[in-house]
Amino acid sequence: MQMIQECILTSLRRISHGYDNLLPSWLKNRVSPVLAIITNLMYFASKKIKKNDLILDAGAGNCQYKSYFTHAVYESCDIKQSAVTHTFLCDLEKIPRKDETYDAIINTQVLEHVRHPQQVLQEFHRILKPNGKLFLSAPQEGGMHEIPNHYHNFTKYGLQSELEEAGFIIKFIKPMGGAFLCLAGIFYQLPNYLMYQYATKDDTKYAKPFEFAPKPLFILILPFYLLLKPFTELIIPFLCYYLDKLDFRNYITAGYVCYCVKK
Repeated sequence: MQMIQECILTSLRRISHGYDNLLPSWLKNRVSPVLAIITNLMYFASKKIKKNDLILDAGAGNCQYKSYFTHAVYESCDIKQSAVTHTFLCDLEKIPRKDETYDAIINTQVLEHVRHPQQVLQEFHRILKPNGKLFLSAPQEGGMHEIPNHYHNFTKYGLQSELEEAGFIIKFIKPMGGAFLCLAGIFYQLPNYLMYQYATKDDTKYAKPFEFAPKPLFILILPFYLLLKPFTELIIPFLCYYLDKLDFRNYITAGYVCYCVKK
């Protein structure tokens, strides 16, 4: 029985990974535009960072942006090991490095997961050299993730206040698109969000691996899930990518990308 359960969960995980690995890059950028915006920030950062600069990928996860910084000296840290081996492990509120160590820091989609963002930003400021660069992204809209370690979402003015209070000069804070890209992100998550509610035990404590424990409506949700995914992960995001040009205010946005320097 346990083997059957694991096979079912493995199949669901493979399906839940979506179409990302099957799509050409131009189409992937249109159906996952927020990810493309963050990737563009990393490309911009790679051009700003000089050869042999020492950089820290803070809260690096699986180090997915490491390849952008092969010309620099790349270090990574996180609160725990992942599939990759980090340079060191730490809580970002207390980074075990001397003052003015790094030329640049990248920090993508991490600030919402720390209890005290201001303390983390002050640590970034401390370990950066004078005129050191910070490249950061953070969410404004969207559901909770990494439960229960999701503490904050940020508006543009909240980020501006936190960064300035920590001592940074802000070069730009740009929205990750507008209302339609935000809507695309919600639709993209919807099938998996529903499926795992009906296929597994309560995961509010973010226990992994998920234990297969189908609820009564699972058998009805499954075909709905399979039919829904092409629309929510391909068709709707593709349309929203172009419709987003109608929203010029961007008050409703998935989040922000930022570029700052240390005074």
